[in-house]
Amino acid sequence: MKKKVAVFANGWNSENLYRCIQGIYAGAPEGVVDYYVFLCYTAYNMSDVLQKSLSSIYELPDLSLFDAVIIFYPGLNFRESIDLIVKKARESGLPVVCIGAKYDGFYFVGVDNYMGMKELCSHIMEVHGVKNACYIAGSKDNDDSNERLKAVRDSFTEHGLSFRDEDVFYSDWESKHVIKYVEGLCGSKGELPDAFICANDILAEAVSYVLEKYGIKTPEDVILTGFDHSEEGKLFYPSIASVNQNYEEVGKRSAEILYNALQGKEIPGDNRLMCRFFPGESCGCKNCNYEDESRKMYVRDIPRKNINADNMEGRRNRLSTTIVEAVSYDDLKSSLRKEFSEQSGCEGDTFFCMLDARLSQIAEKDIRDIPHYTYAEEMDVVVSKMNRIPGTYGRIKTRDLLPALGDDYKNHLYTFLPIYFDSFVCGYMVFADRLSWFLSTAFYQFEQSFASSIVLYKRNVQVTELNKLQSRQMEQDSLTKVKNRTAYEHYMKEFQNKFNNKEISEFAVVYFDINNLKLINDSLGHEMGDRYIQNCCKYICDYFKSSPVFRIGGDEFVVILTGLDYQCRNDIMDRICEDMKNASDVQELSSEHISVAYGIADYNPETDIGCKPVFRRADERMYRTKRSMKNGKIR
Repeated sequence: MKKKVAVFANGWNSENLYRCIQGIYAGAPEGVVDYYVFLCYTAYNMSDVLQKSLSSIYELPDLSLFDAVIIFYPGLNFRESIDLIVKKARESGLPVVCIGAKYDGFYFVGVDNYMGMKELCSHIMEVHGVKNACYIAGSKDNDDSNERLKAVRDSFTEHGLSFRDEDVFYSDWESKHVIKYVEGLCGSKGELPDAFICANDILAEAVSYVLEKYGIKTPEDVILTGFDHSEEGKLFYPSIASVNQNYEEVGKRSAEILYNALQGKEIPGDNRLMCRFFPGESCGCKNCNYEDESRKMYVRDIPRKNINADNMEGRRNRLSTTIVEAVSYDDLKSSLRKEFSEQSGCEGDTFFCMLDARLSQIAEKDIRDIPHYTYAEEMDVVVSKMNRIPGTYGRIKTRDLLPALGDDYKNHLYTFLPIYFDSFVCGYMVFADRLSWFLSTAFYQFEQSFASSIVLYKRNVQVTELNKLQSRQMEQDSLTKVKNRTAYEHYMKEFQNKFNNKEISEFAVVYFDINNLKLINDSLGHEMGDRYIQNCCKYICDYFKSSPVFRIGGDEFVVILTGLDYQCRNDIMDRICEDMKNASDVQELSSEHISVAYGIADYNPETDIGCKPVFRRADERMYRTKRSMKNGKIR
């Protein structure tokens, strides 16, 4: 039996996470472990509701069903999420590796950000003559960013240079904040720093765009550095001088630690790996990373990437269309199942979609009445595709996460993403072995497509339900609440089609006509007449509980006998006949008195050509009964 390892991560730290997952994959022997990655894309510019709904994915796993835990701390950012994950991991009693942060009782694997940043600072000061700098930080509460900031401060102090608090700008990892800040510096026409030292490559690229806009050249006028040594940063022009955090080795070390821990082996105490500084064109060093060759290969690969992007966009568009066009929860489930189970798209050969059945109430129920930011105890298995083969449907316990997978001799990577509407966490998607997607925004795009489509789905269902309500109101008799003449005509069109298609082989029809209605209206008033109609209607409905009852005129009703009513029609009509005989003994006319004429006819396939003769016979027999009741002076 393979081991199960839960991995908690934020997807925005994409390249480092990708490298780490690569290493984790490589660090365990084949066929001994499956990794379950619980992933979301929370960011500082999101609303509290969105942050909490996304972060709910960290609450999904029941760690008592796992064998070990990996926490990818870089990028988690939000203290509430970090505390939740740490608490779950600690209470599980499992071996836990925390990458990037130290916690008592957890194995620690990290990178020496401090020494990597010091190496970078020493290079730009000693080789390129930097005397002063601006540090573009991440967020104030981010440990990695603060460790890099400390290295910058210490480096300038050790070189006898000044570095002030006002030389730090906190970006919250948002390029738009960096652009605004650097534009302010450039627009003030004051003296710029010798260098912009950025907490990651993306922020460095944002600085470069602003400098270019103002005609400031890099590295001739200002030196620029980043951190992470991303693929994009290496291909950027000028290529970004940066620090590789060696996350592939971090991943390998993490997997090895857990594998050894599960076997009871001793774990080495020092698991901090060294970073490596890579000069780049942005600091004044030429072709250090073989930029020209890399750029040629990147350009050569653009057509293939475009094809993949088109396939991805097509699948997401079909997903959105499938969700938006659904008119009910059952329709949504069947449409999603058809879209994903019958095709192998970019999501892979193995894919799951689990939904909370309460999603069926989303149109009519106030979102505030559904529990916030938490998963239901059970999930509907809406899509279950394993190696292109449709799997088991129905419901599963949410703690089980997936239908039974079986076992094989490969390590697998299952990535879980939340499905949500506002504060209602209504399910999750699971992608298998999509390692390359960690490097892109593919997971994020799928999650966003689902979330935005659910909003439109809700509106569509609301409109559909409103139309149904209006239709029901149009087809309901306002006095008796049974179906009216309009409903009868619609029903008969469908009935005739089914009859023609031989979907109906046996049926019977009963016509009713209320006796003495005009007399009651004239003598007791129309209000009492209405009450009389209601009582007679209730009398008919009480006898025919499984058949549609229609009021087709002021005092006329018709019943199409189906189901048990059809099987028991003779007994029912005998009781009605007896009731009407007893009704003749009542001498005082009132609205509570019930008297109806009736006529029944069965469909006879040997003599009836079509179904119209049956209705005609029932109508004729009703009038014959009415005349008979009238001649007998039955009131």
